[in-house]
Amino acid sequence: MDMTLPRHESSSSRLLLPFASRLTPRARAVGWMALATGAHFAAYELARSATLAIFTSKKTGFESSSSLPLAVGCVSPFSIVLLSCYSYILDKQGPRMAIRLTTYMFSVVLVICSLILCLCQPDIGADDDGNTGDGATQGGSRRNISRATVFMLFVYQNASVRLLHSQHWSFISSVTLKSEAKVWFAPITGLASLTSTISAGSISFLLESFNLFGLLGLAASIMLVGSRCSDNAYRTAAIHNFTPTKEMDDKDGTSPSPKVQAADAAPGREKWRDNEVIEDDDTAHSSATHKSLFTQAKTLFRRVPILGALFVEVLLCQSLSSLLNFVFLVKTKEAIPNDEERAGWSGKCYAWTNGVSGFLQFVVMP
Repeated sequence: MDMTLPRHESSSSRLLLPFASRLTPRARAVGWMALATGAHFAAYELARSATLAIFTSKKTGFESSSSLPLAVGCVSPFSIVLLSCYSYILDKQGPRMAIRLTTYMFSVVLVICSLILCLCQPDIGADDDGNTGDGATQGGSRRNISRATVFMLFVYQNASVRLLHSQHWSFISSVTLKSEAKVWFAPITGLASLTSTISAGSISFLLESFNLFGLLGLAASIMLVGSRCSDNAYRTAAIHNFTPTKEMDDKDGTSPSPKVQAADAAPGREKWRDNEVIEDDDTAHSSATHKSLFTQAKTLFRRVPILGALFVEVLLCQSLSSLLNFVFLVKTKEAIPNDEERAGWSGKCYAWTNGVSGFLQFVVMP
């Protein structure tokens, strides 16, 4: 039995040869994307705890609790802006480039905001407002820049986390068979909860070596690792001719092998929708061009009412989650004035939450 990986496989796959060679190409692709999802949520937990601590800090953020609802209210409009940008990239460059660029942008924003916040730190000997006796104007300007930066960081981080997560699951659900999805989906979600638990639980230990701004840089590094994993997933799918869009990305020189061009026609490759209408490329492109995103969503909800009901349920759950998160942050700020201690305690709280979620995904859901 030939256990050799194709020549086009990445060097990362070759390092995992003893294990990866025993998996089917689809399983390898899903495995890479599952690792990307895990890395994404690990980075998100670090960035979330650091951002929340910085946002509620007296030195770098906002003392008033009224600023948090305003920031939360800006997340949804900014999410629409991000979604529009993502749709444009998706239409012009394809899903592989879209997930690559959105992940890179997340990392870049974390690094830039971390650097700006470091430069805007109050001088030693500053008062509670971050101003020194002989430089009140300069100190006030630095504080305003710091507040604007952390506000933008909070909004961008919360708006982009679901966009990135949806891209991971879009790939996984597109390349898996219906029978495989029943087996893999719950463990993949559990893996994301597991990495989130480990990441959130380690914040207190990481703060012994890094400050809050260092956590943002560490989260950016983990996101880049996740980007490499997602790129490997698309590379594997391109080589074996089962990319979600059925279009091969020849720009990277990853043309499929003749031996695997018929892989997607294998028995058991079932469609997710019984009444799916398959259009040719020209017709599909023309239809997508002349219909806006909202028109397509409206048409979809009319055709599949259960999706509309689920959409409303998601909105209600998100609203409740935002309210609970606001109360949680206000209470922790009152109880734990120190920024790093508050970040560490919040991390432990999120670790327990994610741990319970992972247990349910691994044990109960299957």
